[in-house]
Amino acid sequence: MADLSDNWKVSFDASKRGPKNPVEFKTLSDWTLSTNDSVKYFSGTAIYKKSFNLNEIQKDKKVILNLGLLTSMAKVKLNGKDMGGVWTAPWTLDITSALKVGNNELEISVVNNWMNRLIGDLKLPVNERPTWTPVVPYNVDSPLQASGLFGPVSIQQSN
Repeated sequence: MADLSDNWKVSFDASKRGPKNPVEFKTLSDWTLSTNDSVKYFSGTAIYKKSFNLNEIQKDKKVILNLGLLTSMAKVKLNGKDMGGVWTAPWTLDITSALKVGNNELEISVVNNWMNRLIGDLKLPVNERPTWTPVVPYNVDSPLQASGLFGPVSIQQSN
């Protein structure tokens, strides 16, 4: 029905050392592949926003938002209405009650854990590391955990 995988604005929490301004994702991708360390090592919640138009919605059909793949958990709002959350595959939600013909506003909050932040902080001088834990099971060469919304994000109708 609609492919929503391109052109997202993503806001990261600046108080958790995310970028101060929203980041444009032309295509959905893993945060750890970013050249911006504020995205690459970010841990917390990022909010993906996108507007899209629908010309028609078939009556008596359920409409499903398929998030594709993501890390950890996500909560979805459509046109300001809470649609619920997902934390396991298949990463889908029924959005029938909030979807409308014309312009729609989609917001997806995605979280990850703090593994990447801990690894990123190990690359900083000790006095510049704001995270603390008594045991850090990682080192500067530990692989980062894929994070974010990877998609493809789509809207599908079913019976």
